[in-house]
Amino acid sequence: MFPVNLASAAAGAITNLQTIVLWLAIAVFAVVCTLLIHSLVRFRRKSTNDPEQRFDGNVTLETIWTIIPLGILVTLVVLTLQTF
Repeated sequence: MFPVNLASAAAGAITNLQTIVLWLAIAVFAVVCTLLIHSLVRFRRKSTNDPEQRFDGNVTLETIWTIIPLGILVTLVVLTLQTF
């Protein structure tokens, strides 16, 4: 990215890991913000006379949004252990 004088032999690997974590965090932030805005627009209450909307659990969706963060966390742990 930028020419940098590295302070140690491991500094390059640590910088690469930091760059991966940064871009992954940016991607997660973008996805979460997009889904939040979509949900706010789609599920806004039309008027005060509407009955309260009820959302039942979706096992598939809940499994997906549990597995994906777990996969990201495991990947980051493996990359961190390899780097350090």
